[in-house]
Order: sequence, then structure tokens, then C-alpha cells
Amino acid sequence: MITYDQAKKYLDYGLSIFPVYISQRGGGKFNKRPAVPWKEYQTRLPYDEELHEWFDDPGLYNGIGAVTGKISGVVVLDVESDAKPEHVKDLRSRLTSRTISGGYHHFYRWQRELRNTVKIRGMSVDFRGDGGYVVLPPSGSGEFKYEWVNKCEKERLTNLPQIIEMELSGKYSSVTSSDRREGLLTLDSGFPIANVGERNSTATTVAGILINMVDQGGWELVGWPQLRLWNSQNPDPLPKMSCVGHGKA
Repeated sequence: MITYDQAKKYLDYGLSIFPVYISQRGGGKFNKRPAVPWKEYQTRLPYDEELHEWFDDPGLYNGIGAVTGKISGVVVLDVESDAKPEHVKDLRSRLTSRTISGGYHHFYRWQRELRNTVKIRGMSVDFRGDGGYVVLPPSGSGEFKYEWVNKCEKERLTNLPQIIEMELSGKYSSVTSSDRREGLLTLDSGFPIANVGERNSTATTVAGILINMVDQGGWELVGWPQLRLWNSQNPDPLPKMSCVGHGKA
């Protein structure tokens, strides 16, 4: 059951929270529904008085939800338990919980408005952004509970994986085969500027995206110049870049 102290910690973390009812419906499935109208908490944090009203009696509600998106400063990739390992191997998050159904919630830093999406690229991965919510630990009861796998301070959250961000924003799918052949790929296509401390990993991500976009044999004429352009526009560019064959930098 959820207590006031648990709810207050989430509020202090900066999450817009509200109570949730959770019930089991068989077959390993669960119903999770807001216990109060929650639309207003998409634009404001709950008051301390509301937390007392909801959670002073720890037996009143067995779940706690967090609004995703700008108000809470987080977005979430909801990975179902049947997701293929090759689809989720690069979805690393410093703040991760195991869901009541055996999947995972990977929390990332909110950067801009992105709406909820289900089955990203046909995978068993949903996105919860602006207008969405997720259920937080220790929601549930008995052996069926949400629990934290790892935690971090909110300031240490990483950005959404770039390939996922591009897919959600339509930037990846909007690059046509003609664009790829003609080399009309620019930073406006959605390539990220590396955050401090993430230069090498972001460069690897950008190089991988370019390799997939550029036709065979076009790396030196198209892909390599784009990668060098990307590097030159970063606040902390790689000091030396050399091209060795197709797809290697």
C-alpha cells in the first residue's frame, strides 16, 4: 500500500503524482486506472494537502501514478515482458523499474513534447510522453508489485535514445531513399548534439544512423562529410577524426 511519505518523496523528486487502483484480471494481466481525475496534474504538481487526502490512509489506494512529459521532466519507454532482446539491448536508463507484468520502465530526461506511442516500429515497446502516465513502485500487492531495479538523481537522467527520439518525431522515417542517394542529410534530419560527458557514445549513435542511411559505397562522399559536420558543431568535438573505409570513423 502507498503511504504519504512515499508519495512525498516522489513529489520532492519533481514528479506529478496521483493515486491509482490496480486489480488483477487473470492471465498475468492487470487493470491500472487513475483513482482521481488526473488531467489537471498534467499541468500542475499536486498540493501537499492532496497527498494527505490520498495517502494518509495507506490502505485506501494500492498504486501511485506519475504523469510523464514536461510537468514531471521525464519520459518513459515501457518495455513489455515479451520484447525481443535485440530490440531492447540499447535501451539503457539510469532509472529503471520492473513492472507488475514482468516488463520494464526506462525513465529518461524530457527534452521536448512527444506524444504517447504504442508498439514503436512494431516492437513490444511503448512510449509514455506528454499526456501519458506510468505506475511507480511499490504499487501493487502481495507478490505482484512494481519495484526499482536502479535509481539515480533526476539531474543524472540521460536523454531518450536518439534512434527512438527520431522515430517518435518522424525524422527517421521522413528521410527518403532519394535523400539518402543524393546525400541530402543535414543536422536538420534530427542528429543530436552531444551532451557533456556523452560525446563518444553520441558519435557512435550518429555514425550508426548515417551508415544505415547512406547507400553502399557512398560513405566517403556522403556519410563521412556529414559525420565531420556533426562533430564540428558540437561544443566538445572529437579532436581527431579519420575515415577508414565504409562506415568506420
